[in-house]
Amino acid sequence: MPATSSEQTQPAAQHQAAMVDTLLKYRAIRTTRVEEAMRSVPRHVFIPEAPLADAYQPTRPYVTKTDAAGRSISSASAPSVVAGQLEEADPRPGQHILEIGSGTGYNAALLAHLVGPTGRVTTIEYDPDTAQRARTALPAAGFDTVQVITGDGALGHPAGAPYDTILVTAGAWDIPAAWREQLAPEGRLIVPADLPWPTSLTLQHSPAGDGVLHALAYQTCGFIAMEGSTAHPRRIVSAGHGAIRLVAEDRAALDEDALADVLDHAGHTAFTGAVVGDGPSYDHLFWWLTDRLPGFCKAVMTPERVADGTFAPLNGWGAPAVHDRASLAYLTNRRGMGDAAGNPFELGVRGHGPTGAALAEHVAEVIAAWQAGPRAQTMPHIQVHPRPADTAAAGAAADIPAAGTVIERPSCRITIGWQPADPQDPRQS
Repeated sequence: MPATSSEQTQPAAQHQAAMVDTLLKYRAIRTTRVEEAMRSVPRHVFIPEAPLADAYQPTRPYVTKTDAAGRSISSASAPSVVAGQLEEADPRPGQHILEIGSGTGYNAALLAHLVGPTGRVTTIEYDPDTAQRARTALPAAGFDTVQVITGDGALGHPAGAPYDTILVTAGAWDIPAAWREQLAPEGRLIVPADLPWPTSLTLQHSPAGDGVLHALAYQTCGFIAMEGSTAHPRRIVSAGHGAIRLVAEDRAALDEDALADVLDHAGHTAFTGAVVGDGPSYDHLFWWLTDRLPGFCKAVMTPERVADGTFAPLNGWGAPAVHDRASLAYLTNRRGMGDAAGNPFELGVRGHGPTGAALAEHVAEVIAAWQAGPRAQTMPHIQVHPRPADTAAAGAAADIPAAGTVIERPSCRITIGWQPADPQDPRQS
């Protein structure tokens, strides 16, 4: 949503009010406490270099630092994402909060506002320059009680533990033992997990005290990758002579040379009969595809090839996709395809490559199977199991369901199972 010149010159308070109103309209903000915090804490103070229209743009991050290659290494997260994490964290007065990834300091200021003078917020930042930026901005904005630490966020901050909430604002390849160990028994860990499809998980300790974390909620959410001891390079493979980038869980299974020619084959579209509006059921579907399709990944298309009609990805910039070594298929819908023959939100699958047509038809069948029952009748049961060396409960890591998908990480195993749906859960819509 580009800003007009008149919008650029509006006072900060008007921009801030408009931002919050938009977040309320689209239910990124769901509670009065988060609304009041986001109306009270000025975002532009933490990114003074940004035009006001950019500082209060509700759905886009603002990049504050890049590396020598021009890649983003620090940013102010999109306010819609910030609001979503705050709603999941549900910080209360008097609580102790640990934030991993200080960024500009804006998130920490919101957390400090929500926990009040009897609470405590500690934020850890790996990059010294970014940490100093937050350390300077927070007192200037009136939040001089926030402790800013320069260090490896994967280690947490044991001196301040236990924490009622640990909120991570970077893409985490692993879920380190330190976070689990420093989380209070009833606490919440909010972590953007770097999975086949990037997802923010809200985790809580199992009542059994076995070291297992259970997901209370999940939401599509992408962040800049963590640095430090748990840093892991993104698994990015080029396809279509650079027209597509696949962010894949299993790079070894991809034939990068064959994928270079993936667009030399005629594309094939299979529609699914599943109608999904712009809402929460996408997250449910993405877990279903992660569990059912070994090659599930994220595809990012170049803007030029989207503009010229080569691609019609579901999300505009890209889409969930599936690869099969030398072929790939990605999600679209009739709206994106410019197809007026049916409901604009009916999902389709577009395949490219030597077996692209068969792959598209297979993915469409998997989505149709989801539509036929699991969409309304089940919900994902996500667990994070510690490895035996990370927990006193030596048998905990062995107690992993035989059925379902297991995603291996250095400190844990993430499992995907299914359980009966909660009819009150909006993600079933």
